[in-house]
Amino acid sequence: MFKRFRRSRPYPGDYRDSAPWNQKQLPARLRELDIGAVDIRRHGLAGDVDQLRKRLKLSGACRATLVMTRVNDRPWGLICLDDE
Repeated sequence: MFKRFRRSRPYPGDYRDSAPWNQKQLPARLRELDIGAVDIRRHGLAGDVDQLRKRLKLSGACRATLVMTRVNDRPWGLICLDDE
């Protein structure tokens, strides 16, 4: 479901995943990547960032930027590991 790739980007870190937005699968994917803290960015989508962060219940060792946006008028998510 998620694609892994690298390319130049406007967001910090290394792209890890890009997929249609699926809030139910997101916590499991973040756990797989050992992500314990996220900076959530929204572009063109409604939603409460603080409420989403609480629902994720993160506990890993890495930091990431989670980008919520639209691609071809569909909700889309990007997971970008932060540069250390």
